[in-house]
Amino acid sequence: SHHSHPREEMTLATTPTFAGAGVFVCFALANRHADCFPRQIPYHSRRARKSRVTDSADRMVPAATPTDEEDVIDLQLHTRREAPCAALLSLSAFCKERGIESFDVYGDFNCPTSESYLSQFEQDVAAHFGKEDAVFCISGGMAQSIVLLINDATRSKNTGSPAFACHPTSHLLLHENSGYNELMKFESIVLGWDHHESSYDPNIILETSACFRMGPLRLDDVEALVGKEGESRILSHPSRKPDVNVSTLILELPHREIGGKLTPWDEVLEMSNFCSKHNLAFHCDGARIFEASAGYGHASLAETAKPFDSVYISFYK
Repeated sequence: SHHSHPREEMTLATTPTFAGAGVFVCFALANRHADCFPRQIPYHSRRARKSRVTDSADRMVPAATPTDEEDVIDLQLHTRREAPCAALLSLSAFCKERGIESFDVYGDFNCPTSESYLSQFEQDVAAHFGKEDAVFCISGGMAQSIVLLINDATRSKNTGSPAFACHPTSHLLLHENSGYNELMKFESIVLGWDHHESSYDPNIILETSACFRMGPLRLDDVEALVGKEGESRILSHPSRKPDVNVSTLILELPHREIGGKLTPWDEVLEMSNFCSKHNLAFHCDGARIFEASAGYGHASLAETAKPFDSVYISFYK
């Protein structure tokens, strides 16, 4: 959400229409036409970007930089912008190489897969993640909103406000301007936050270094969703409602804001069992799932995605 360059996103699911409690994944693609995976660039060609600060008039000005700046390795490589002519030539070469002879058009869901490059691409990604189907979306925010709406429609108890549960540093809470609440009237149950000390406030995380002391979402946090009477023991955010209908548990792998920490894999499996027992959809915010899969030492992406009913993934991270 913080990148200004064009990008594409995708969602994988059991059925193109998402009828029923589907198993699906979402993901984003870098705006590179010839290859959806980031090109490898020699480390010695990566240079530190000059940091910038604001002056008294709140104008951006270059900050003082060390004399050995050229020796600093910066792994945060941003997408390089192409001129329109170069971008269109690249797109033309891409289509010619892959035999793409027609445009994909919104609404052509029933056309043969052989006639739709997008459908072929969706199926290819679904196969890599061991899921039944994939759906392309134009943004991660859109993809994960679709997830929440489908899960609420298929698992709703018809009591209380629709809601999802997540870690305090979830992207939905910190970086989407409360879109889930403003646009869809969803509430969130924030797990792992000390609710006895204070009500949840995302600004505490955004404006301080509090998140660096946090751990990843743990099984104990998830089990707090259900009390002795089978009801949630945590008031919702932002409205502090006690009677919400939680349909989705979101687990981010890895947890971005706390330095890429991973929930222990055995607990991920237990969370999946917990969700099945309590009729919750288990969704993975896997924008960086490639890193998570490597971190767990999994043999395939499908192994990492298997415990989840749905997974959002991003190719431009």
